[in-house]
Amino acid sequence: MRRSGDGLGVRLEGAVRKGCLGLLLFFVVCFLMGLGWLIYGWVRSGREAARFEPLTAEFQAACAECFAGATAVPDQVVRRGRVLIVSADTGKAVGITVNLMDEARRARNPDELGTVVCVTPPEKAQVGTYSDGSKAYRESREACAFTWPERVPLFARHVTGPEPPAVKAGASGDQTGGDPVTSPLMYWLEEAPEG
Repeated sequence: MRRSGDGLGVRLEGAVRKGCLGLLLFFVVCFLMGLGWLIYGWVRSGREAARFEPLTAEFQAACAECFAGATAVPDQVVRRGRVLIVSADTGKAVGITVNLMDEARRARNPDELGTVVCVTPPEKAQVGTYSDGSKAYRESREACAFTWPERVPLFARHVTGPEPPAVKAGASGDQTGGDPVTSPLMYWLEEAPEG
């Protein structure tokens, strides 16, 4: 003899399965959309950075000049027009800034370029040790900016990145707070007055 509650249990079990399947499908779609957005950003940053490739030797020389005369550069962060952040040692565009910098401030091609910001490779300084013995680091860079193509100095700064996490997530090794290019340098550039 079948009880009347058995049908309700079967329906409820089926609804739970459908709900779980729907939730799983939702997370898979969100993951794929996020992955697609990352890939799109990576491809876009590569394309935009490639537009500046013919200028890398000029940027590299101008960066050396900017750092050599950095003592005469004002300390207030100012910019002129659209910005490109380049690696001081290679003269190449720093790709991550293409994805993160505000569209209204970022130079997408050489014709729009008004300010070049040179950054040195990051330096790590240990600021702590986690309970498992791994190290906590904070990154810093030197930054020097000038107008383009005139090469008039705008500012020179020592830029320090965010603090590393206070508590380590997961079992991974050493932790770093983050690149100072993404924070605070890009924030300063987006908020900086026209100079």
